[in-house]
Amino acid sequence: AAPRAVTLPAVVVHGVAAAVWAGALLALATRFSVAALERFSRAAPFTVAALVVAGTPLAVIQLGSLEALWSTDYGRLLLAKLALVALLLALAGVNRFRLTAPALARDGAAGRRIGRVALAEAVVVVAILGVAAGWRFTPPPRTLTATEAAPIALSAPGLEAVVTIERPRVGNRAVAIRLRKPDGAPLDPVAVTLVLSPPEAVGVEPIHREAIRADDGAWTITDAPLAVPGRWRLRLDVLIDDFTLARPEAPLDVAP
Repeated sequence: AAPRAVTLPAVVVHGVAAAVWAGALLALATRFSVAALERFSRAAPFTVAALVVAGTPLAVIQLGSLEALWSTDYGRLLLAKLALVALLLALAGVNRFRLTAPALARDGAAGRRIGRVALAEAVVVVAILGVAAGWRFTPPPRTLTATEAAPIALSAPGLEAVVTIERPRVGNRAVAIRLRKPDGAPLDPVAVTLVLSPPEAVGVEPIHREAIRADDGAWTITDAPLAVPGRWRLRLDVLIDDFTLARPEAPLDVAP
């Protein structure tokens, strides 16, 4: 994501800091020693600072707006991750401010409790990584906004189509569809239907809208309803003649 001069170093720092923290927790939980605790105790504040300093600009760039934090799947995943991070910091606070000093003073009971708390922290880290993995299937609001003016190209045997949606954001949107044959010649179909399938999690049936031929040769729809943000599926049902039906489709990212 642009600007790469910010995001690339931030991703590297965020990932390395998370790996250092996770690795130290596993070491404390499985092979506790005073020497390891001393090293981690000195490094922990810098690790947390690196996570925050690197993660904040990444979140701001990917979200694009404060509203996207609760109105998009990407933002809700981020909220879930931050809630787990808050729990992780609370457990880390117990270790650092209640158990570290006695453990460094060779209090065996405190050392054992640090190991147990560190194990709980490691479990939370696994949960955080699981939530973060959900972003692989969730486009960030930044990309949804970036595709606002981009026409969508579709193809099927016997036709090529370009679909342009007026600001693909939540709401009723105007759609223009232009059709041609693969060799570039004009295509004069019998009928054109736009089919919009919302994200699977929404549980709503696909929406059908009949297109009307405009004077300039395009097929238009004035009220294509995009009810929720996320990744939709767009399909055209093009009746080329009485015996031929083409159904090209493509993904459609809908912004909040």
